[in-house]
Amino acid sequence: MLRHVRFSISTQLRSPATKTGSSAMKTKTPNRPEFTAAIETGESE
Repeated sequence: MLRHVRFSISTQLRSPATKTGSSAMKTKTPNRPEFTAAIETGESE
């Protein structure tokens, strides 16, 4: 699971414009990229 989340973060950092709403989420949680990734992947905790 950690590997999946970590991969999501890398993908998001490389192409944030590709995912819808990623920019808005990143603006709300700039200090929690893993939290954003969890929402993007649909995985909570």
